Amino acid sequence: LDEIGHLTQALNIMLEALRKRRLEVEGYARTLEKRVNERTTDLVASEEKYRKLVENVPLVVYRVLRDGRTEFVNSYMTDKLGYTVEEAVTDNRFWRDKMSGADINAFHLINDQCFKKGEECRIETRLRSKDGRLLDFITHVIPYKDKNGTVQWIDGISLDITELKK
Repeated sequence: LDEIGHLTQALNIMLEALRKRRLEVEGYARTLEKRVNERTTDLVASEEKYRKLVENVPLVVYRVLRDGRTEFVNSYMTDKLGYTVEEAVTDNRFWRDKMSGADINAFHLINDQCFKKGEECRIETRLRSKDGRLLDFITHVIPYKDKNGTVQWIDGISLDITELKK
């Protein structure tokens, strides 16, 4: 073969290799899309199970962001305290003013221990319901830290112990 023949042969080999790679990539893309869809379905199902669990436990379950906004609270809070979920998530001071307790020192303790020190906190608090009743709760708060160790939010659960205290 002459020089042109060798170049043509090399070009054909290269084109065939590129075609095979393109088919492999397309196959991988189809497989990847299928796997992503399967994982997404699994994640949605898992989230739905978690939400059902959180909505049906006899605890107030909530998440408060670093800036004080309540990101999530379950509807049990409405049953126990009378505040709506909408009131909680739209009022930036809701957690500070309503959920941290009738005593402002409880707010400062949780804020210092969880947000500033990044430590879990368990505290007994008195919460005032929307209709003015004082209810006793045990609250357990767990901070979530990013990879740098900065607390991004806290997750809390509060158990009504009013009847036990009586």
